Amino acid sequence: YCISQLTLYFVFSEFLKNSIYNVSDSQKHTQELTDLLIAGKLDNLHDLTIAAEVSSVNFQALVEVKNRVIDAYKEIMRIQV
Repeated sequence: YCISQLTLYFVFSEFLKNSIYNVSDSQKHTQELTDLLIAGKLDNLHDLTIAAEVSSVNFQALVEVKNRVIDAYKEIMRIQV
């Protein structure tokens, strides 16, 4: 590996890790708002709706990145050396 390949690997690795944490955080936030709604302590239902939609979009984006990484890996494996 050359330095630029290692740098790219670590940057991409950090991107994936941060993306997973962001999805997890948004799902936790949505769950907290849902719990508040159930307890009757949520003043604005729009906050929950927005949080749920953001969480869904974040998750869908992460799944799409995962799918593209797997597709790229499969394509690399098909390359004849």
